[in-house]
Amino acid sequence: MRTFKIKEISEIINGATPSTSNPLYWDGSIPWITPKDLTDFHNRYINSGHSFITEEGYKSCSTKMLPIGTILLSSRAPIGYLAIANKEMCTNQGFKSIICNSQYINNLYMFYWLSTKINYLQQISSGATFKELSKDNLENVEINLPTLAEQQHIVNTIGTIDDLIEKKQIEYNKKLKYLLFLLDKSESDKTNTFGYVFKSFNGGTFESKYYVTNSNKKLITIKNIDDSGFNTNNVSQLSEEKADNKYLLSIGDIVLTMTGNIGRSGIVDENNCYLNQRVLKITSDSSSYLFAYLHKYKKEIIQLGKGTAQLNLSLDDLKELKVFNSYNEITSFKKYDCLYSSLLNCKLVIKKAKQIKQLLLSKYF
Repeated sequence: MRTFKIKEISEIINGATPSTSNPLYWDGSIPWITPKDLTDFHNRYINSGHSFITEEGYKSCSTKMLPIGTILLSSRAPIGYLAIANKEMCTNQGFKSIICNSQYINNLYMFYWLSTKINYLQQISSGATFKELSKDNLENVEINLPTLAEQQHIVNTIGTIDDLIEKKQIEYNKKLKYLLFLLDKSESDKTNTFGYVFKSFNGGTFESKYYVTNSNKKLITIKNIDDSGFNTNNVSQLSEEKADNKYLLSIGDIVLTMTGNIGRSGIVDENNCYLNQRVLKITSDSSSYLFAYLHKYKKEIIQLGKGTAQLNLSLDDLKELKVFNSYNEITSFKKYDCLYSSLLNCKLVIKKAKQIKQLLLSKYF
């Protein structure tokens, strides 16, 4: 095991932004990545983001063309998003991109190592308005390297798990797309209301004084449902005596946010989860219909929100939202609930694989 500074085994590249007021610089063929492109990006490899620049735009600023295999590390707003360039691309100034010297380090090894050091990278960042990781600070971070053969073994071991995660995520996305197609195909001129065809259950009110650190009772709040769905990241834990089974969720339940980022839905994929206020559990005769409906009409649900500092969704308003099927048509959609079960299975496999991945990262790094 040898110790190196990152600058000794790689090259750090800054990004830049062409003038946004010149239309000749934009909508070209060169992928141009910003940290926003990685907000809900969970794969290792990235092909493009939302923006492309032209050759003129590229030449107009100091951004650099990054070769395939470059590690993209967001260095501000926020610090720590990671991806690997799967084709030539460039970035804005929100990245410190790392081109690894293959004589010393496998780029996937660097990628996995960095993923375990995000807190440290945030600690060595500075700034008044917002923190930024400087090129100098990153270059002087030290890393212990095993032999290239050992690096390859580690990369192969963790990579096998990542392959499974990405495969199951692709399967999930395809099946959800097909479910949305089936919903589009089934909708009719027989309208109903949300409150008539779906049942809603509000979460409980749990005071923070009953939060503990040694319980397996997880309190699901609005922070536990993001654009990717349900998660228990940074979940609060309830004391045993305050974990009311009236609010206990089951695996496969569908939940919806009612405050803040309203309209986000997810499938519960863990046991011992309890529903907090401003998170709604919704049930239907057909789980597949309900889940597809919440995805298709997310924008309409968001438009029901009221408030300036923070959006709030009224249950009464939600209940009046139109549903374009009769009750019987929704019930008949139950024949597609095998698709919903398959979506849930994908989530369960992904969750288990991520747990194994974390164990491996802890073991090797």
